[in-house]
Amino acid sequence: SSERFAFLFKPGRYNVEVPVGYYTHVAGLGDLPTDVVFTSSKGVYCEEGSRSVNPGSLNTFWRAAENFQTDADFPWVGQRKGMIWAASQGAPLRRVVVTNDLSLFEYRQGNRADFASGGYLGNSVVKGTADSGSQQQFLARNSEVGSWASGVW
Repeated sequence: SSERFAFLFKPGRYNVEVPVGYYTHVAGLGDLPTDVVFTSSKGVYCEEGSRSVNPGSLNTFWRAAENFQTDADFPWVGQRKGMIWAASQGAPLRRVVVTNDLSLFEYRQGNRADFASGGYLGNSVVKGTADSGSQQQFLARNSEVGSWASGVW
């Protein structure tokens, strides 16, 4: 596609839901991630590319999100509530503060984890649990995480 999208948020609080699709970049424009806060139930999120085909998140890439705080509390995966970033390569999360949990994969109906492969979390804080589930080859650098659950590799 020749279309690219950037959603830039000035410092403030936003009660909006922002699904992050292909060729999309979401960025907070504050000096600190806590200058831009998403307060809605889903906040900024990335679900797997297609629920009608079997690769799960393997075809969900070329998107990014950075420099904001999310107070999302949506129950994406089981008991985990917070932000979902079910993506694969080329989909970094940078300078984010997740006040609840961060799910790095998605369940399909029937309670089965779909595939997810590769991602990056840098210079971030996850106050709850980061749950990699079926995610493989994920890199977290210079980040504070309350706890980490699951893991494939």
